[in-house]
Amino acid sequence: MIQLRFVPVLLLAALLVMATWGCSSSEDDAVTESAGTETEGAVSEPGEGGPSRAALGRGLSAGSGEEDAELSPEIRLAEFTYEWRVSPERGLQVNLSFENPNDTYERARGYVFVVAGYRSSHGAVTGVYPWNVELKDGLPNDYSDGSHLLFRREQAMSAFIPYENSEGYYDSLTLIIYTEEGKLLKNQHYELDVTGVPTGIREPKIQFNL
Repeated sequence: MIQLRFVPVLLLAALLVMATWGCSSSEDDAVTESAGTETEGAVSEPGEGGPSRAALGRGLSAGSGEEDAELSPEIRLAEFTYEWRVSPERGLQVNLSFENPNDTYERARGYVFVVAGYRSSHGAVTGVYPWNVELKDGLPNDYSDGSHLLFRREQAMSAFIPYENSEGYYDSLTLIIYTEEGKLLKNQHYELDVTGVPTGIREPKIQFNL
């Protein structure tokens, strides 16, 4: 009878032990789940595989590798006028202005030629600036013989082509521009309104692309 009295007590003790063990296991699982949630939501610091703070500030996505592209200088014709003169010398005065539209530290570099011409009863008459340039099929034999361009923002130049024949007047002009490496940038033909008397400053009309 005495032994039977202790059976309920033993059962009660066993139930208390099992309940205590279950609570401890649930708390451990909760801690584990909480730790996993914090890790997944963490923000990567610079140098840990994510984009830098500067990149995030520019709106770049992770791993894009995009950077601000450095612009190269360009040679752009900003202004072009001509004037037929009879004094002190008779000939064609050409004024050119070039600009670099990009804000660059490197300078724009190139060479410019001005070719004037007209057709007479004896054939085509051609005048070239610079004066010592030799042409072949309408282009200079040596592109580096041109008037040198070297500027960061803008550069102006003037070209005078004297007229040595009394049969006519230069009524056309070709502007030829090369890069410093010899790449042809422009080969443009223009019409001029020249009648043999001073014209004043005018802008030429584009005739066609060559």
